[in-house]
Amino acid sequence: MTLLSVNLNKIAVLRNSRGGNEPDICQAAQTCIESGCGGITVHPRPDLRHVRPADVRALAAMLRGRVEYNIEGNPFAGARGEYPGLIALAREVRPTQVTLVPDGDGQITSDHGFDLRRDIERLRPLVAELLELGCRVSLFVDAGTDAFDLAVSTLRGGRNKPAWRSMPATISARRIWGRSRPPYPGWLKSRSAMR
Repeated sequence: MTLLSVNLNKIAVLRNSRGGNEPDICQAAQTCIESGCGGITVHPRPDLRHVRPADVRALAAMLRGRVEYNIEGNPFAGARGEYPGLIALAREVRPTQVTLVPDGDGQITSDHGFDLRRDIERLRPLVAELLELGCRVSLFVDAGTDAFDLAVSTLRGGRNKPAWRSMPATISARRIWGRSRPPYPGWLKSRSAMR
């Protein structure tokens, strides 16, 4: 069954622009849960422009055992100030899912996927660690890439069993304007409508 996961980043942006603690991100999550959502998504960034590490921790405490919790972010962005890094946050809070996204500080929103031929060797150990922590892992990649096999192999842990049978793993495909959608199996999901 497909579950709606509500992204709370804009709630945090509004709070941060006002200063203080209103609107409260945990209260926003509670409202979403009471309205029937199946998950909460956040995207903490090193520049702290919206969801902050303290939010990630507070949400983890309130969501555990209630709904899915998805944390998105760039696994290559290291610790900076109060931001410990995406992988460190995942180690600490152990979310249901970690979505790996190759965004930078200067980006308004995530607009491209990983260059798998360039990044796969750096991604493999991070994906393996996240899977070992019990997190489902999603890779943000461009639709139309000829390197889906690298992503699939990485999410399978290098095994030849189908990913959906061997361990919790998904692949997110990002459709970029001007590129045709590739004919991939139905279990690969496009995030084009979600961004």
